[in-house]
Amino acid sequence: MRTLIGAVALLVAACSSTSPTPAPTPTPVQGGPTGAPTATPATQPTATPEAPASLEPGSVQFLVVNLYRDAGGSPAAVDVYARTQGLVQAAPILLGLPYGEATEYFSPPDPGTVVVTTAGAGDPTCVSSCPHFINESSTTFGEGDARTIILYGGGSLELWHNPNAGSVGTTGNALAPADASAALLLVVGVALQEADFGLRLGFDGVTGCQVNRTSESILVGGNQIAVFAFPESAQVLLYDNRDSECAEEPVGGPFDVQGAVGSRTLLILDGRPGEMTALVLPIDALGLD
Repeated sequence: MRTLIGAVALLVAACSSTSPTPAPTPTPVQGGPTGAPTATPATQPTATPEAPASLEPGSVQFLVVNLYRDAGGSPAAVDVYARTQGLVQAAPILLGLPYGEATEYFSPPDPGTVVVTTAGAGDPTCVSSCPHFINESSTTFGEGDARTIILYGGGSLELWHNPNAGSVGTTGNALAPADASAALLLVVGVALQEADFGLRLGFDGVTGCQVNRTSESILVGGNQIAVFAFPESAQVLLYDNRDSECAEEPVGGPFDVQGAVGSRTLLILDGRPGEMTALVLPIDALGLD
């Protein structure tokens, strides 16, 4: 299990495996002027390193990040399961995953499903009228061999690390491929609160705002992934959307990011302007292509 948020932290890698592959160690970074959201105390998680022999791991790896909030808006723990399709069997991956933390990478059966429920709800083999289900992600829907599921608010976002080329730019789940001439920073703002109109991004010591490679009109926030080229080392700052020159006081950061040319790095933001945390995670750390 990986801790993603504490005083500062928030997500990716993979290949097929017969047992879960440890995720890259998150790089904690200093948050804004105030601390991270206060997480609801959770019971000690119970990790199951691999599914029973009856649930043979498939070729698609998943990682689940818990930024889920209950109906009252409070951070909440969740239970993560892998299960079969057809004759349904389920195996726990991690029970009581606290807010701000993530599983290791794991592979459900193929075909199979990742099911996330509210903590302690049980009944992971439910097939109808399952209000305790927060997320279901199937190996037969989606693209590529490695995927990250981000639970946020009352919903979820699944990111495909290695999608079909035709999906990039047309499907929001499909991450941009690596660029052999630049290090890329992929910024995920889906969990941010009070940033409905988006945020601008800049680098400490560099004048002006950085331009999203996908479109100048797309700001950081929502379910669109903003993509920026960055030096091999940079201090990332977030600014109010009205600060078109990124010259006023930042509302998030600095977040330290590093990556070689040809790499991709996810920066997952949480909290709200002025109270922001982030996780820096290299997507290609295990040699994805």
